[in-house]
Amino acid sequence: MSDLSKRTYKYYLINGLKNYGIILLIEMLLILEWILIGSDEDLKEYIPRMFVMVGGLFTAILNGIYSMYGPGWYDSLTLSMGARRKDIFVGQLIKQLIIVVCNTVVVAVVASIFLSKFFMYYVYATALMGLVTGAAGNVIGHKLRRHGKVVIMVIVLGCAILGGMIGVGAAIDGNAILVTNVASIPPILFPILIILLFVGLEAWGYKLSKTMMVR
Repeated sequence: MSDLSKRTYKYYLINGLKNYGIILLIEMLLILEWILIGSDEDLKEYIPRMFVMVGGLFTAILNGIYSMYGPGWYDSLTLSMGARRKDIFVGQLIKQLIIVVCNTVVVAVVASIFLSKFFMYYVYATALMGLVTGAAGNVIGHKLRRHGKVVIMVIVLGCAILGGMIGVGAAIDGNAILVTNVASIPPILFPILIILLFVGLEAWGYKLSKTMMVR
């Protein structure tokens, strides 16, 4: 491994830790808010449950957001400093994994100590989703660099259509069709499908990164 590759990986590792530090700070502030606001429930049960539920969502949502800004922010900067495109792609992958692993470990520890087994499954599912959203965010970030706001409009339209389908399903059948279909997937198949989707998106992101230019 060359010194240039090591420096590139170190840069993304440090940025991944910084990003996770921001996520952890937000989670701590939310805990403080929940304590100050209070609840009709026992706080010893309420706060860990809220922390796990929100923290799990943060794994998926914020990893996707940070990854989306990568190609136009971190990648362009490191490319202008002489880093190779292959090293930048690996660095982005390191940054994504840092956020998923660190946040999942913290949330899983809280769930295992204070909550039931169900919440451990929830943490497991959100960690897998965090892998997918990170890879998807990277692809979206590359598309944004090329096509700008058009990509955002397509994403918003797609989310609106998907949300409408789920809403109609909930109104007609009393539950969300998509959710019940996902719930019916065998536990062994779910991680396999997620990993295949993750690998496919990362391969797409790698292909896009090979033609990236400094802007």
